[in-house]
Amino acid sequence: MDDYLIVHYADDSALQSANWPSTSTYIIGFVIDFFVYLYFTWRIWSFTENMYIVIFMSSISISRTVVSIIACVLSVLSDTWSSYLKHTRPLILTGNVLFIIGDTLSASVMAYHLNKSKRQSGMYRTDLLINRLLIFAVATGGLTSLVDIIALVFTLTQPQSLAFMGPILVQTRLYANSLLTSLNIRNANARAYNAATDPQSGIDIELQFARPPDISATSQASGRQSAIGIRKSTAESWHTAQDSGTSSQPYF
Repeated sequence: MDDYLIVHYADDSALQSANWPSTSTYIIGFVIDFFVYLYFTWRIWSFTENMYIVIFMSSISISRTVVSIIACVLSVLSDTWSSYLKHTRPLILTGNVLFIIGDTLSASVMAYHLNKSKRQSGMYRTDLLINRLLIFAVATGGLTSLVDIIALVFTLTQPQSLAFMGPILVQTRLYANSLLTSLNIRNANARAYNAATDPQSGIDIELQFARPPDISATSQASGRQSAIGIRKSTAESWHTAQDSGTSSQPYF
């Protein structure tokens, strides 16, 4: 944006074409989206262990990333924005559709298998944790899919406008935030799981893990018991010696 607003201020010719600084922002965002989608693909693999789903999702991730980067490069190579939008419209629509399919599929597969695990568990604490994961998966997948649909609508309704680039820029930020949230929410889920109480029984079923014995305290207690035993044995020996000395004296 500095190149448009400061370096080429009031230069209409500069506004008619793309440049590498602005385009690199989108390229970096698409690369981040690629790794984030691979992370969610790995999570789905840990739930399902279905190789076909993983291969299909990985193919979508690679395809939409390649298509998006090619579109970014073509925007710089084109003379004007008008020529770019005219010649790359099918490529932009393909990228939008791939993003919608990928985000919807990842959220749907995750939600389906989480709900399946919930029906099989039958435990309150486990169901509570699954519900939290289910809400997170649906919320993040639904939000990114909504932004994808908005970008597609702008592309279809305004073919000679750059309005679709706004939602795409927001979309790349959403992927990074969803990854960070997924990593940071683990501590909150652990606290909610440990503090869960079954509402039907009203009994706190918090897990209590055995603590390792305190070696220093055990050693101190053993030392005190040994000292007490030594004092008792010394006292008994002294009394025994007293009694023996008294009994051995002659009577006059």
